[in-house]
Amino acid sequence: MAVDTLAREIGRVELPLGVLTAVIDTPVFLWLLAFGRRGWLRISGGERQLALIARALAQAPRVLVLDEPTASLDFGNQLRVLEQVRRLADEGGLAVDFSTHHPGHTFAVADSMALLHDGRLARFGPPADVLTAEMMREVYGAEVDVLPVGDAGMRMCVPRALHRRA
Repeated sequence: MAVDTLAREIGRVELPLGVLTAVIDTPVFLWLLAFGRRGWLRISGGERQLALIARALAQAPRVLVLDEPTASLDFGNQLRVLEQVRRLADEGGLAVDFSTHHPGHTFAVADSMALLHDGRLARFGPPADVLTAEMMREVYGAEVDVLPVGDAGMRMCVPRALHRRA
């Protein structure tokens, strides 16, 4: 598939070749090749989200701001988007700022986070310091346990009301 055809498939018409070359050098480009022939209306929400990230990367930003990049995505596509967000920050030299309503996402990919409550900053710092059971109770009115997962320092917020008794 020609690069200019791929650009039209992801919603960009008349995109300069130099900009497309920048997109080709991004990790997201491999996904663009996989679904470029199907057209914008026939790709999944996760594929659209990756295409939009690639579109933003084509502008060679130093900062990438994403508003709920995993909203309405299935679990697999959430993981793909989060992996790319982390990779862009680690390997792409980008500052990435994203909003989310899923505490686990910050544990998975964020170096630091801002927790907002009633339009104000409630706490800022590393996710492990910010997302505590006490803060989740204060901000969301939710009783949770913040539990370690695996050996890599991951954590997860598990609502106490949903715990199953053995």
